[in-house]
Amino acid sequence: MATDSTAGPLAPTVVPSAPPSRAEVGRTLARSKVLPAAKSTRDLAAVDPAAIERYQLVRPLGEGAMGEVVLVRDSDIGRRVAVKRIKAERGDVDAVLRFAQEVRTIGELEHPGIVPVHDVGVDDAGQHYLVMKYVEGETLEEVIATLRKGDPASQARFPFAARIRIFSSLLQTIHYAHERGILHRDLKPSNVMIGPYGEVTIMDWGIAKRIVRGVPDATRLGVADTADAEVPSGRLLATADGVILGTPLYMSPEQALGRVNELDERSDLYSLALIFVELMTLEHPYADKRTTQELVVAHATQVITKAELDARFQAVSGPLEFCPFLARALAKDRERRFASAAEMELAFDRVQTCDMDVTCHITLAKRTLRALTNWLDAHPRLFTVILLLAVVGALTGGVFAVVAAARTLR
Repeated sequence: MATDSTAGPLAPTVVPSAPPSRAEVGRTLARSKVLPAAKSTRDLAAVDPAAIERYQLVRPLGEGAMGEVVLVRDSDIGRRVAVKRIKAERGDVDAVLRFAQEVRTIGELEHPGIVPVHDVGVDDAGQHYLVMKYVEGETLEEVIATLRKGDPASQARFPFAARIRIFSSLLQTIHYAHERGILHRDLKPSNVMIGPYGEVTIMDWGIAKRIVRGVPDATRLGVADTADAEVPSGRLLATADGVILGTPLYMSPEQALGRVNELDERSDLYSLALIFVELMTLEHPYADKRTTQELVVAHATQVITKAELDARFQAVSGPLEFCPFLARALAKDRERRFASAAEMELAFDRVQTCDMDVTCHITLAKRTLRALTNWLDAHPRLFTVILLLAVVGALTGGVFAVVAAARTLR
């Protein structure tokens, strides 16, 4: 990846004029898209394809405090890809090691819900970069915003059933990551992409952390976690207790309080539950908080009760049967939450099939209806007989009522 002095590391290189070299001719032909068809390998070699830059800048996609993402065209393969790179001013050793850890983390997670890495390297300006699949679509944050505005197209595309499927995909992806010992630690709507065909992809694993199993909680995610220990330099990345990493609006209580050594699968699950509440009701439970301090206090002390969830879901005519499920997932005490993504996924599936525990009149009605439906599926003939007898009984009763009324009138 070459650079010039005006457009950044991914811009085409400006070669000094006269006399033009073979490499310059090759670049010029590639940029003008008039690369002649080669009649032989010798003709193709004369253009010097090796001198043609592989990644051609298209447009910026976004940036954060540590890095930026741009859309480029891969001229070797003929496709568009996303390139993430560390900002030049943030290229210190720790930033590079965290970047390497992100590459390694994503590389270990081969799942349809996780964007794959195609390549890594260092460009001519010395900036580290990784090349990823370009995920088209819109973020879940954008989806929620358009739904909140009452956009008819979004409402038609994302009814409650579609939103439930989105959450199911998120839960399955996090289940996969947790099974492989990886916590995301920054789950939020802006890190979720919804593709044009409903694909759900979790992005930005930049502060993901490996779960060290079989040791006390106090050291599970400490300084010497195994992913950091494998960095070639031998340097360990310390995430000190008391340091808040992530987005405060979607943090678990322990994460918001900076208790890094207490983070485990249940922290990601708490964040997922907050996303689900916002996706279904179009409002975050702590949307009224304006400062990080207020959010930390809310996460630590402001319990989101089932009664509050019921009220929020009723306000949008949402499926109330999910409220007991969410109340458990959002418990401040992590011991009261679902112990794993597998357990949470099982409970979520039970709610969808109306096989949940009876905790209120809504769950009772749904459970009863499911039991009746299952009975009808298992005994269709008997149901037909009972239905016919009921119809005959109703008709007979109606006839007797008419006759009795006629006699009375005499």
